[in-house]
Amino acid sequence: MIRLHLPLLFICAFFITSCSVAPEPTLVTPTSAIPSQTFAPSDNSTSVPTITTEKTPLNPTLSSDVTLPSLYYILDKKIFELAGDKPEIEIASISDPGTILGAFRAGDSLLIMNEKGILRVKLGDGTSELIFRFDKPALYGSMISASDGQNVFFLTVIDDPQAEFSMGSVVGMYDFNQDTITPLLTVPNITSILGPTPDGLGLYLLYHGQDTSLVKIFFVDLKKSEIDHELAVQGEMFASLAPDGHHLVTFNPTYDPVENSLGVFDLSAPPGTTPEIYKTPIRSFHINGNFLWSPDSQVAYFLLVTGNYWEDPTGFLPYGLWQLDIGTGEMRQLSQVPEAAFYLDRITTDGEWLLLRGKEVIWINATSGAQKAIEFPGTAYLVAER
Repeated sequence: MIRLHLPLLFICAFFITSCSVAPEPTLVTPTSAIPSQTFAPSDNSTSVPTITTEKTPLNPTLSSDVTLPSLYYILDKKIFELAGDKPEIEIASISDPGTILGAFRAGDSLLIMNEKGILRVKLGDGTSELIFRFDKPALYGSMISASDGQNVFFLTVIDDPQAEFSMGSVVGMYDFNQDTITPLLTVPNITSILGPTPDGLGLYLLYHGQDTSLVKIFFVDLKKSEIDHELAVQGEMFASLAPDGHHLVTFNPTYDPVENSLGVFDLSAPPGTTPEIYKTPIRSFHINGNFLWSPDSQVAYFLLVTGNYWEDPTGFLPYGLWQLDIGTGEMRQLSQVPEAAFYLDRITTDGEWLLLRGKEVIWINATSGAQKAIEFPGTAYLVAER
């Protein structure tokens, strides 16, 4: 199989004091000595039989009395709320957000990550303040909610000539209730945040090398603010941690260029435990975007497109929105997708709605598969929220 060797600039995806800026804290760099791997799934995992399904009927139409979720977005130095398919409402303005790399909202506060650092915006009066400054220019980043519901983890990839591939990662945490920001560590590698451990004492970071294969996960001890050990994984390009902090789903864990599959790893299992391998209804396919999990960590949602990524990534055709129930092993198509360029953006906290983005923005009901397209500015930055 031909592999791509690319600088992983495509990896994105997937903070604080009040009134005055506190002295900038010093980031803690972990030691280079990392213990050996503790989770090593084997290559001879038992495959779950392919699930065959009936052709999915046309997507049902949503009832006119259905209330769609609200979205928040940033456009032209202004913050808007879009409640379902109603006209948007301007709720605040920002003097200079810079180049937005990430944004997260909770209550009346909004965090904006740009190339310089992290801004906190008070939605009530629109005041903004740079509450954390990066030591080096930021290239891209992400923010996710912690399992306790009050903290937000952030990660930004920075330009660092001393790091692997001249890029490193800065990891930190913001407490919305205490309005404080805590830098955790710097990592001399390109990584992305997978999510916290079930007990909230650890954080999983996915390592990205120059190859598209996913080969290891860094386990960060949050009390020590350092990498404690590594876990081995198998897959290509995409991986997503379930909200329970136990289950991790990856694309193509067998590295087969034709007989692609999905793999589900139990990160809490003893070392050497093999992942569950799930074949799909089509042999040659690709996952568009990443996976999304239901809040109960039982269902993984993903978009399938036909075609071989390694041979012709421009010739994909849509194959619909699918879901995998890891409890029963059932895989079924939930909804049709108009074009291969769409990707899954988010799932609501109650698990009722999935957001699909492409040339349009479409809400999809996670139970019925019914769809509703909404008007959304193509150049707007969509804000994450808890």
